[in-house]
Amino acid sequence: INKEYQTTIFEKFFTAEDVNLHSSGKTQFRSGGPGLGLTIAKGIVEAHGGRIWVESQGYDPEKNPGSTFFVLLPAYEGEASSQSNISSAIIR
Repeated sequence: INKEYQTTIFEKFFTAEDVNLHSSGKTQFRSGGPGLGLTIAKGIVEAHGGRIWVESQGYDPEKNPGSTFFVLLPAYEGEASSQSNISSAIIR
């Protein structure tokens, strides 16, 4: 993932590639879907008090063919979080 996209990929409907190249097959990956997956993931992670981010040297299929996504979630002991936290999980 190019550095210029590493913060914007978590925004709704963002796609870094041509959406006409979309392939849902596991062996033909070239692009993404409608641009909601990472937005949903970010909403879930943040609703649990966590962080999500990506690190990559940029897109180069020969030297660096991938990116690393990190999810950091807090560990709580005791009772589950209250119902009032559910409203923060809604993606706006």
